[in-house]
Amino acid sequence: MDAPVQSLPLPPAGILSLNTLASALTALPSVSFTPLVGHPKWLSLVKATFKDPSGTERTWELVERIHSKPAAVDKPNPSADENVTDAVDVVAVVNPSKSPARFPAEATILLVLQFRPATRKWTLEFPSGLCEKLTGVGDGLVDPGESPRVAALRELREETGYVGVISSVGPPIAYEPGITSSCSRMVLAKIDPDTAENATPQPAREADEWSLKTVAVPMAGLLDSLNGLAKDLPELRIDSRLYSFAAGLAHRL
Repeated sequence: MDAPVQSLPLPPAGILSLNTLASALTALPSVSFTPLVGHPKWLSLVKATFKDPSGTERTWELVERIHSKPAAVDKPNPSADENVTDAVDVVAVVNPSKSPARFPAEATILLVLQFRPATRKWTLEFPSGLCEKLTGVGDGLVDPGESPRVAALRELREETGYVGVISSVGPPIAYEPGITSSCSRMVLAKIDPDTAENATPQPAREADEWSLKTVAVPMAGLLDSLNGLAKDLPELRIDSRLYSFAAGLAHRL
């Protein structure tokens, strides 16, 4: 007699898996684009002027974020790198659970799915947030004086409901250097799913994160999983930082 087939444990209720992600891709909103005039709230289109080594004057159009970057309060002498960081991207790895009925007994990465108007698509990406909070606005930005390390833990909890421990904080890296000066830091956070504080994760998302959903994906075979999603779901885009991370895991020598 054949042994009964056992199904793999699913993430906790409210968290999408590879098998249920497609069900969350609801109809894509229709997006129209119009030129910004007056005083934009978040971004500014500017022209950079500079001279190359030969003395030739050159120009370049680029986008800059409209906010300043205060020094981190937990460092008495913040480095120059602290002050060029615009955002944090959280690589949130959930350790294998000792209670498989509660969370998968394998290393899992927590991602977020949300609709991005710029792409007119849903995107799968790391939990993330900008590195300063504008006065009186709570839009996932780092509070004035808040360090990337503290910001990453806050964003992780706000977007997924989980509490983690920071393992490492990377240097400032460029998002899209051809079009913007914006830089982020990649922060690795480890999550113990068996602690009391992670028993019932409750995200605290902002109003403009109406489409955001948490997704749990096994670390093993992550690149193959992303390739499969991109192939099967035309309404989905994979964030380049997430894809690069997965490719690095798959192709490391």
